Amino acid sequence: MAWPYLIVAGLCEIAGPAGLKLSQTPGRLALGVVVAVVGMAASGARTGQRWITLAFSGERSEPAATPS
Repeated sequence: MAWPYLIVAGLCEIAGPAGLKLSQTPGRLALGVVVAVVGMAASGARTGQRWITLAFSGERSEPAATPS
């Protein structure tokens, strides 16, 4: 179950800079800012008193190494 979290986390991490690059295109400032903010917010969400990131959720359940 860890791999879907890691894949979604990677896509959200890419959406932030891609949205900022998109906002430099004439006429797409608002769309680029919205994409960047949503991507950055989705990659790290606050739950209660602590921040939980998608990458951390995936890494927490994935074993560090697989025995041969």
